[in-house]
Amino acid sequence: MSSSFLETKQKIKKRKYSRNGCKECKRRKIKCDETLPECNNCSRLNKRCVYEQTTAVGPGDSHTDKIGANDSDKKPKIELQMRYYSQSPPKLAVELLPTQQRQYIDAFAASAERMHGRSQTYGNGIVLATNNATVLQSTSRMEPQHGERSQVGEIGMLAPPPAATLNLPSPSQIGMSPGTLTNMDMQMLFDEASVLVHDMNHLVGEDLLESFVLLPNMVNVPGDGASKSSVGTNASPLSNTSDDRSQFRIDDFSASIHEDAYVSPSGIQEHLLLSNLELIDQCIAENSLEEPHITYLRTVTTTDILYHLYPFASLIELNEVVKLLLTYSGKCPYLLTSLLAISATFQFNQTGKAANDRARRKYITVCFQSLSDAFTEHSGFKNTAIFSSNIEKLLLTVLVLTSYFTATTCMLNNSILNSWKAHLRGARDLLMNYSKVTSSYPTHFISGGLALAKCWFFAIESSAAFHSPIGGSLLTAKNDSDSNIIRKSIYSSKPGTSGGEDAIFAETGVFERSVHPEYHDALYRVNMVSTSPSLSDFNLFYGYTSKFVNVVLQVCSVIDTMRVNSLQTCPHRWLTHLVKLNDEASADHIVPEVLVETFMVPSTSIGHPEYSGNDKVVFPRATWVNDVDETGNKVYYSWFDASQQLHVDYLYLWILVSPGFMRLSRTHTYVQELIAKLFAGAFFIKSKSLSRYLVEKSTIIVESDNFYLSLTTFDMRCVMVQSIFRILSGLVIDDKDFEKIELFFMGLVKLGNGSSLNSLDIVARFKENRRKRREQFPGEVDTEIYEYYERSIDIPFA
Repeated sequence: MSSSFLETKQKIKKRKYSRNGCKECKRRKIKCDETLPECNNCSRLNKRCVYEQTTAVGPGDSHTDKIGANDSDKKPKIELQMRYYSQSPPKLAVELLPTQQRQYIDAFAASAERMHGRSQTYGNGIVLATNNATVLQSTSRMEPQHGERSQVGEIGMLAPPPAATLNLPSPSQIGMSPGTLTNMDMQMLFDEASVLVHDMNHLVGEDLLESFVLLPNMVNVPGDGASKSSVGTNASPLSNTSDDRSQFRIDDFSASIHEDAYVSPSGIQEHLLLSNLELIDQCIAENSLEEPHITYLRTVTTTDILYHLYPFASLIELNEVVKLLLTYSGKCPYLLTSLLAISATFQFNQTGKAANDRARRKYITVCFQSLSDAFTEHSGFKNTAIFSSNIEKLLLTVLVLTSYFTATTCMLNNSILNSWKAHLRGARDLLMNYSKVTSSYPTHFISGGLALAKCWFFAIESSAAFHSPIGGSLLTAKNDSDSNIIRKSIYSSKPGTSGGEDAIFAETGVFERSVHPEYHDALYRVNMVSTSPSLSDFNLFYGYTSKFVNVVLQVCSVIDTMRVNSLQTCPHRWLTHLVKLNDEASADHIVPEVLVETFMVPSTSIGHPEYSGNDKVVFPRATWVNDVDETGNKVYYSWFDASQQLHVDYLYLWILVSPGFMRLSRTHTYVQELIAKLFAGAFFIKSKSLSRYLVEKSTIIVESDNFYLSLTTFDMRCVMVQSIFRILSGLVIDDKDFEKIELFFMGLVKLGNGSSLNSLDIVARFKENRRKRREQFPGEVDTEIYEYYERSIDIPFA
């Protein structure tokens, strides 16, 4: 036998899983580092790595010989080559952007053009496409169907900080390079991603894919207890369609979108100025989409449904989250199908059509299959840029799927929801390791996709810390003797100054430029931060300012320390410290002179949309709600201030009534005053006794006996404050208060928010329990507080 043949025989053929791998990797059917005494998968999971009886690989060679001490020297070194991608100059939709934002981007583009020309590529695979472009004269601009955001004039972002102070990437910055992101780093991250994907695959075989048709437009009596509220609804525009868009074969669709998949350019091209409509066409072309998939994609990216992903987007065509997801979906079947799945899901929640139900289940199937295929092995992952972009795509896919599971809470059993929470922890581990690797280099560039993933994770984690019995997965206090934990002295430590996973939790939340300049600049670059020299930065994804982020971090720290150390009561010094921080956050008024009781903005305010003075401050469109009062005068409400103050008041109320904190009775004066304030600030819930009821009859989305919701003031931005109504449901006893809460959640259902069906069920139970208690104990004061989240199985993300 020739020596050349022996050399060929000794090479290990790469497979989806290893023939000679350890028992654990064979059981999980994943790739094994079979050349090592203990594979990386077992080492990470603290499992004993056991190989089966050795088998001969070639004449004279056994598996034992193959993994000898000098084997690493025999391995061929993998040379990572960075490929730079340059496509034709993108068209710019600059006329859709605010003037100051255009000036900032134009200046940045001019600087880049002088240095490098058409585009600039950073080592983690991000290409900023800004220069050498022509202006697109938009002729097909889509205005929001809920027209209030478009009735306001051209309202842009707050003035950016001086260009010199922005830490935006310059053409001279290199970022990560193939020499800095090592093979070991890539292998570790790839193994982490593979384990996460493999663990998620079991969901495809469970009753996740079984149909459980519950028509939202027929939910008039939610819950086991009969609701006495007569809630009526208007038909959704999407319910008028009759085409069955679920008639496609899973295998055919999967084959078409996987053709040439993962053979993408070296990374993601971050289109700062390419319009969403152009990105949609680009996504359709890159993924070879046909009907009905094109319709589902356009529905989730060009209609009001996209506000489910980012309620504070200024315009449909300028939804920054959708822009990022579209950019990352090119030649990425799993992220693409996750978007198609939530498109079908939101439409199913609105219309109850079986066709959308079947489509969403098919898309989820293809999504999980695509994930499994992508993270088995692909040669493209040996390229640093492609590898980094695919890790970010995986993180975004998990987060989009979280929206899917949140929207289908009422259709899924507890085991699936609990299982998905565990998978979120796996994604958390991947995010942490990826963040550690990418941030360990002297210069690194945070992409818009990674910044979005960090924001999304923090929103979920902070909600879980408040609402889940076990808290968030990023909080890992072991005991009170752990000196590295920021909770050790919450008075002297600043969030994010300690090591370990607490620093990661703070890093995902804190976006102040003085603390995390790269993170802040990435968010600003994609218009998710509204900044001003005189105000705290307002994060449009969170719905509150950087000051309130610090409050959330400290509260989560205290909660976790109490939980881990079995403290029944919060120490009084910690309690007063939290109240002090929250009070400071309450002083954060986004729009000057806003009336914090009603969130109405007087015409004398320099931030008012119609203010004409030279000192005018311009805010994003999403700030405003345009309405007409009883006297016929136009009024403006500030949604940014409403979201900020309602979050602050929610936290006050939570501290007042929560066990382990102040634990006041629901009848206490402080509690009742705060309840009254919260209801007074709900400007989107209107009384039918007002004369405007008849005028707005055609815009009513849902009404009850005494109140109604109009499309003029009630839209998806209300989802940002649903936690307030959840906690109120366990505190009120008056039927009219319950009526307002039920109306609020019914309105969200009509907008396609599926998790609100579960909320309606819980509110109906609380209402029925109060009624029974009044009958059982007539004349007795009801002081009991109902814990909403003890009865809720949904993923706490509002």
